[in-house]
Amino acid sequence: MVNLRAAGFIIYRIVNGLKPEILLLQTAYNKEWAPPKGHVDPGESDLDTAFRETQEEAGITKCDISIHDDFKKELHYVINNSIYVEDVNKQKTSVYFLGKVNSNQDVILSEEHINYKWVTFEEAISTAKFENYATLYSSAQSYLSIYAQLLMNFSFRMLVVDKSHCKLGASGGNSVNMKDEEKRHCAKLSLRRNYIENAEEILQDFSCLTWLCLSANALKKIPKALVGLSHLKHFYVSNNKIELIENLENCHELETLDLRHNQLQEISGVAHLTKLNSLSVSGNKISDINSESLPTDEIVFLGLYGNLILDFQKIVSVVGNMKKLSKLFIGANPFCNNLPLKSTFNISVSIDHLKNGAKRVKCDDAPLNLSKVIEILRSECPSLTNLDNNIVKSP
Repeated sequence: MVNLRAAGFIIYRIVNGLKPEILLLQTAYNKEWAPPKGHVDPGESDLDTAFRETQEEAGITKCDISIHDDFKKELHYVINNSIYVEDVNKQKTSVYFLGKVNSNQDVILSEEHINYKWVTFEEAISTAKFENYATLYSSAQSYLSIYAQLLMNFSFRMLVVDKSHCKLGASGGNSVNMKDEEKRHCAKLSLRRNYIENAEEILQDFSCLTWLCLSANALKKIPKALVGLSHLKHFYVSNNKIELIENLENCHELETLDLRHNQLQEISGVAHLTKLNSLSVSGNKISDINSESLPTDEIVFLGLYGNLILDFQKIVSVVGNMKKLSKLFIGANPFCNNLPLKSTFNISVSIDHLKNGAKRVKCDDAPLNLSKVIEILRSECPSLTNLDNNIVKSP
C-alpha cells in the first residue's frame, strides 16, 4: 500500500491575553474543518511543505509564524474520502507543527476553502469530526499549557524565558502569555538569548520589575516600556544593537546597568541615575567620555574596555570624580598606544578588586607607561591608592 505524506501547521493566536485560539479552515469539497496542510512534494521537507501549504491555503507566510521548534506530531490513517479519487484507501501520514501569529493576523483563503474561524482548543477538541484530530489539538493544548504553567507560576516571582523555543519577538508584537495580575507580581524577568527586536508589548504591565535581562537579543533601542519601570534596580541589555542610551528617565532606583557589546558611540542619559554603582559599556564604539555625562557618587565598577577612547586624560578626569570606584576596566582602547613606553612590559590597564582589598594591573599587548598610569590614578582617585605594581598576564 502506497503511503502518502502531508504536512501543515496548527496556527494559534492570543487575543487580549485570553486563551489561545487556533485557526481552522473549511474545505470546499466536504465542508470539514481542519488546520492548513497539504501534500509533501518530491524533495521537499515536512517543514517546508507546512510553510508552503499554510501560505497557499491561508495567506500566512513563513515570516508571520513564530514556530515552536520542539513540537511535531504525526497522524497515521487510511484515507476514506478525498477529492483525489486515486488516493482513497491509501495509507497517509500527516505531520503537524505548531506556530504562533499576531493577534491581528489576516487570513486569505485559497479556492479550496470557503471559510475559516478562530476557536479555542476546547471548542476544536469537542467539535473535531475525527478522533485523531481531537488528539492532535489536545497535544498542542497540553504543550502550551505546561509551558505556560512553568512561566506563569508567579509565586516565586521570577519569570525566565532564556533561549525560548517560542522565539519571543521574532515576528514582532509577541507577548508573554500571562495575566495582567501575574505580570504585576513578577519582580524578575529574564528573556536572554531570544530573537527580540521590539520588547514593548512583551514588557507591557510588568510594572514591579526590579531585575530585567534582555541580553543577547536583536534590540536596536532600549524599550520605551522602561519609562514605567520605576522600581528597576538591575538592567542587563548586553550583546544587542543599541546605539543610544535612552528611556531610563524614571529608573531612579537603578544600581546596575550592563550595556556591553552594543553599538553605542557616547555615554548619555545616565547622569541622573544617582544610585548607579555598576556601569559597563565595554565593547562599544565610544570615543569620548566626560564626568558631566556620568553619575559619579556611587560608582564602584566602571567598564570601558574595548572602545575607541583616544584621550587618556579624559579617563583620569572621570576617575577623579568617582570617590567609591574600586574596579576599572580601560584596556584595549586606542589611547593605550599613545602613552610613552618606559617599562619593559607591554601592558594595558585593568584594575581588578581582589579578595584582600589590593588591586593589580593586568597586562596585554598594548604599550603603556605603567608607573605613570598608577601614579596618575593614585593621585586622582583616593580609593585606588592601594594599587599593586605586580604585573599579571591577562587571559
